[in-house]
Amino acid sequence: MEEKIFIALGSNLGKRESNIREAIRLAEKGGGLVVVKVSPLYESEPWGQEDQPRFVNAVMEARSGLSPGELLQYLKGIE
Repeated sequence: MEEKIFIALGSNLGKRESNIREAIRLAEKGGGLVVVKVSPLYESEPWGQEDQPRFVNAVMEARSGLSPGELLQYLKGIE
């Protein structure tokens, strides 16, 4: 059974916006989930270790039939 999931995305290295868009494309291309919608991209300050570049972030709503463990493994493969 497919479940509604939300995935936080962030990048602070290289072409940050392109990295986010590519992660979304790869997430859907692999067949492990279906993207429903994506928030606008926004920039945020680093937290914790502050001596690093600013982040570009987004949240993706999707549907997936993967178990939590399978979903984690699937997303780590994209990362």
